[in-house]
Amino acid sequence: MKTIRWGRCAAFGAAVMLTAGVSLAAVGDLTYCTKAPAAWPPKASSALDRTFPLLYSASYRVVTVPADPAAVGLTHADAVVIKTDVGICVAFDADDVKAKTLNVARIDKTGKGTFAEAETVKLVLSTGGGAAVGSGVTVRTVQAAQTIGTGRVLLLQSRASGPSSRLEPMPVTISKGGKAIPAILQGTYSKRGGRPVASISLAVAAEGKCEFGGEVRKIVVLDGNRNLTIGDVTTFERSGRTFTSGDCYMVAGADGKFPPGLRYGRALMGQAVEVSGRYYRVDVTGMKAASEEVPSGSLAIDAKWWNCTLMGPTGTITVTGGAEPVRAPVGEYRVNFRVSDNRGADGKGPTITGSSSKSITIEAGKTTAVRYGDGLSASITVSKQAGKVRLGVTQTDANGSSISALLAGGKRAEAPVVEVVDKAGKIVYTAKMAYG
Repeated sequence: MKTIRWGRCAAFGAAVMLTAGVSLAAVGDLTYCTKAPAAWPPKASSALDRTFPLLYSASYRVVTVPADPAAVGLTHADAVVIKTDVGICVAFDADDVKAKTLNVARIDKTGKGTFAEAETVKLVLSTGGGAAVGSGVTVRTVQAAQTIGTGRVLLLQSRASGPSSRLEPMPVTISKGGKAIPAILQGTYSKRGGRPVASISLAVAAEGKCEFGGEVRKIVVLDGNRNLTIGDVTTFERSGRTFTSGDCYMVAGADGKFPPGLRYGRALMGQAVEVSGRYYRVDVTGMKAASEEVPSGSLAIDAKWWNCTLMGPTGTITVTGGAEPVRAPVGEYRVNFRVSDNRGADGKGPTITGSSSKSITIEAGKTTAVRYGDGLSASITVSKQAGKVRLGVTQTDANGSSISALLAGGKRAEAPVVEVVDKAGKIVYTAKMAYG
């Protein structure tokens, strides 16, 4: 038995919920998603997954308060406008000049910021406690305030409170790189201390079918780097280092269903994904999905149960196995591991977590066998600062792997007692250490 889960070292999330409501074309053709289902997000597998709606979206939070709302086609004195760089503007407004709260969104599809002929959409009103008059959960994205020019441009950075309004996910068309691209828009509005707190987000995704070694599967491509372009990988500099940020894709199971969440259910562009025991890399250039098989080998670890995160140049793969080897794509990987013999009848075997000091290489058609957690040893570290001495314990295995946790029978081992002796061998200090 094996479980293969793809992920990234950082926290991620996104939206398989973007895949509803599109008529699919021929195998290999990708179509932009234009409709989200009523339940947003879908069933979540973790607390992280429940934050999907905004994680893979381009967010716009600069709020402009028009000096004369009527001059730009708005009704209410409290109306606010959010502009984007992709050809649309959104105003939070009211359908009555005397309304106590803003209750409509006006979508200007010209990008000029005039709303006399804009599409008007009713907002879903929520109470301050988060109980929505409509469905869903109140989103409270906020940032810090400043004033620019004659109109007030506000960015708030404290949590919103009181009643709020939500623009439910809806299809729009944006302009990006000279192309018209279908996207999904959503937004929120509220007030804090009399100041407007508003944001909108745009999500771009595509879906279709892709062939994997003669087997056709559904596929979803998500805008992981939030630049409103499908299928690309970008780089950026930070602290003198170059980082890669790219889009990602999901492949449905043989039953046509996608994983309940994207934390483990997706692969980055350029990264391989397992389909029916083989590995493939997907290319979506020109909105065409094509797969190429990736050579694979096997990984064997001497434990009743084990879990390894293999960290390679294009991302990470988490592989879980037992006595039998598990297939993995070829490559050189750094390894975070957890091995356990705590599956026997007594349930008292150790579970050891750590990270390897040596990389491993998976070769095509070969089995890479490794042992983790054997021959444990501990050493005391000593540091001195401001006249105080701090003692610590580090653990390693016979391979030099750093051990971060050791459980016996599901419980942490008892903390060690440290004794300090002088040159004559006399104990001058003793204390029981604490986990920290």
